[in-house]
Amino acid sequence: MRLHIEPDLDQDEGTYGFCPRCECNVRTVRVDFGIGSYEYWGARGVHHDWRDVCPECEGDVIAPQAEDDEYEQETD
Repeated sequence: MRLHIEPDLDQDEGTYGFCPRCECNVRTVRVDFGIGSYEYWGARGVHHDWRDVCPECEGDVIAPQAEDDEYEQETD
C-alpha cells in the first residue's frame, strides 16, 4: 500500500529535483514504499519508507538540473 502524504508533512512542502525518466525538473511528492504492519517474534510494528519521488512516474529524483541550452544550440 502506498500512501502519498506523510501525516506530519504539509502537502505544499516538497523538494524540487530532476526526474531521469521524465527528463525534466519536477516538484516531488512524498510516497510511503514501506511494507506496512509486521510482526517479528511477537513484537508488532509498522514499517515506513518515505521517499520523495516524481508525481508522474513515481521514479526517484536527483538534484535539480540547470535548464539546458543544448537544444537551442543544436537548432541554430
